[in-house]
Amino acid sequence: MLVSINDLPDSARVWIYQANKDLNADQKVFVEKQSANFCKQWTAHGADLKASFQVVNDRFLILANDEEQNVASGCSIDTSVHFVTALGLELDLDFLDREQVGFLVDKNILSINLGELKEEIEQGNIKPSSITFNLQAKHIADFREKWLIPAKETWMKRYFK
Repeated sequence: MLVSINDLPDSARVWIYQANKDLNADQKVFVEKQSANFCKQWTAHGADLKASFQVVNDRFLILANDEEQNVASGCSIDTSVHFVTALGLELDLDFLDREQVGFLVDKNILSINLGELKEEIEQGNIKPSSITFNLQAKHIADFREKWLIPAKETWMKRYFK
């Protein structure tokens, strides 16, 4: 059952997928249409999920489910991953590459490969105050309140002295 993401309670579960490059206008429309269709039919053990989605910064696909209504099971989560994988294949994008870290720089997204991150920090290109995206958000409240956070408030804090 598709609902507006704004109508979900703070406790709703979120899954955040980062594309390896920005979606163009046509790709964004395609992702929004396919995501709406997916959310309308997303179920767990035959029960409808109260689900929603949002495309953010032309790079991130957020899927959400109100787990107060029905909890997404392992199988329904697998279904969502298959859906996102298929979207990526259709659009020649990768939504599952966890080797990229995104930073917001002058309203643009700078992606840095994890293997290069430490060097970028050592060179001063990424600072403790550099704004990054909180891909670790588990609930919609975290997404709403802590979507953009300084790198020093993430797992990257270990790289700053």
